[in-house]
Amino acid sequence: MGAIYMSQFTAEAARGLVLPTLFLYCQSLGGSLADMGRATSIFSIGRLASSVLLGWLCDRFSFRSVHILCAIIGIFGNLLYVAPASFKSSPASTDTTPDAFVWLHVSRFLVGFGAGNLSVCRANVAAMTPVRHRLQYMNRLAVVVFLGYALSPGIGGLFASLNIRIWEVPINAFTMPGLLLAALNLLSLVCMLVMFDNSIEASDAPSLASQDDATPHAKLTDEDSLKRDSWGIAIFLLLNVVGRGVIASFETVLVPLHLQTLQAVSATPPQDPVHAVAAFQFVMGLLGLLTYVAVELWRDALADIAWLVLGLGGVAVGNALLLVEPPKWSVYCTAIYLVWSVGGPLLTAVAVAAFSKLLGAQPQGLWMGVFGSVGSAARIVVPVIPALFATLQPMFWINLGLSGFGIVMLTAFIVHSARRKAAREDAEPPSVWV
Repeated sequence: MGAIYMSQFTAEAARGLVLPTLFLYCQSLGGSLADMGRATSIFSIGRLASSVLLGWLCDRFSFRSVHILCAIIGIFGNLLYVAPASFKSSPASTDTTPDAFVWLHVSRFLVGFGAGNLSVCRANVAAMTPVRHRLQYMNRLAVVVFLGYALSPGIGGLFASLNIRIWEVPINAFTMPGLLLAALNLLSLVCMLVMFDNSIEASDAPSLASQDDATPHAKLTDEDSLKRDSWGIAIFLLLNVVGRGVIASFETVLVPLHLQTLQAVSATPPQDPVHAVAAFQFVMGLLGLLTYVAVELWRDALADIAWLVLGLGGVAVGNALLLVEPPKWSVYCTAIYLVWSVGGPLLTAVAVAAFSKLLGAQPQGLWMGVFGSVGSAARIVVPVIPALFATLQPMFWINLGLSGFGIVMLTAFIVHSARRKAAREDAEPPSVWV
């Protein structure tokens, strides 16, 4: 599991490490929020392009070979992240450097393609765990995901004052995340070569027949009846679109929103915006870990649907608070906490565990690839939307609509499951006592 967690952390850090600086990086290249949105979307395009392919490959080849391929792509793509700054610092550079953005987009696409191993990691965990324990282990994998994209921004902020050159290559707060990610991918490659047990394949998933009955509240519903439930699968695919779309919107607007809020509540803006944003995101990431701890401790006390309703409720309330004018620091912090530290963790951890339960014990690489691809599709579309508006307020209304749509889908799933259960009970012959 350790090698899987390392691979997953590296993939998610590819988003998190650049989060505090990507907007400012684009500004330094002569770009704007629209350019940051495009770079974020291109990362998701790369992930969309690879998720299903890598999931399909891990169902037919060893997990280890696919992990190694992703690590190699990640090393190369992250090294290219330094290239735009090199173009900008060259004597022939102008205020706007189109070539720099070409290299930035190529880098983000390759890194996103390599980060498509999320479907591989999920299928790998599913192959090693029984259905009754799926929420527990998927929650732990989700903790690693959260550490990658929510806590790693704090690491990126440590290099806010760095500004050196090595062999004419600029090493600063903007380029250091790429070098760190290349090093993490190299470490992940070593872990896969040395630590990973290559004997575990997708066909090693434990049989449902060999498992004990789970606690009633821990089960979404009866796994045998839902294993081939196409309606339920479709609902959770759409729910992943909702969750990933909301997270993508806040990844895009959080830095400018944070700076706008600071300017509104403080007469003196921060002298070091990179450090200020990174520190704030790091604190919110730490608070988000408490949500994962809650799922780990009380996973049997609440049904999966209840956890998801709590997550969607947190997202809805958080976005509603951000509509309040004028902005207040306490209201802003509460809103980001509800969205980033409560809603995001619940929607990512519980949704994938519930989806995995629907699939049962069959090899899940392809389906996890589809699950990841629909999430990447949301991440492609949503980041470019904020640039279409003069203010950030419309994004909060859009997120409210997505949250409401998610709650409607969960309600439909509850009704659908209840009807299936009633039909199954009516079809069973009455028991006869002798």
